[in-house]
Amino acid sequence: MRTLFSLARLAVVALPALLAGVTAMTAAPPEAGAQPATASAAADSPIRVPTPSQLAVFPRMQGFRLSPDGKHLLAVESQGDTRTVVVWKTDDITAKPRVIGSTAMQIQGANFVKNDMLEVTMAQPLDVRVGGVLTKTFVNKLLITDLDGKTWKEPLA
Repeated sequence: MRTLFSLARLAVVALPALLAGVTAMTAAPPEAGAQPATASAAADSPIRVPTPSQLAVFPRMQGFRLSPDGKHLLAVESQGDTRTVVVWKTDDITAKPRVIGSTAMQIQGANFVKNDMLEVTMAQPLDVRVGGVLTKTFVNKLLITDLDGKTWKEPLA
């Protein structure tokens, strides 16, 4: 995780300066008597480092999966802290997809169990107080549903 954060930080900090340098190198040759391009040009426009809240945002779409028969495609879509499972028919990918959401728990991921059944992993914050000590944790569940999200079953209950 630390390495991933370091790479992301390197990309955010170094990439604009690197691109500015490449642009300066590939520009037309300077006229006679002109000053060469320097690093001060990159320093004139400050590098905007993302805030922690911007770095913590979930990806807009992730976890794309194709059903075993190839007739459906699913992904987990994020809008802020709200996540939903989106299911498209592959024969008409431009049609409006089915959206499966949850109000009680946060969707973590989804996958096809069969052509018409999904497994959805969910989590919910849980505060447990034992002997006066508060422990903050999560309750995780695996649920099975149909492609419309109408019928939910907990397989291990």
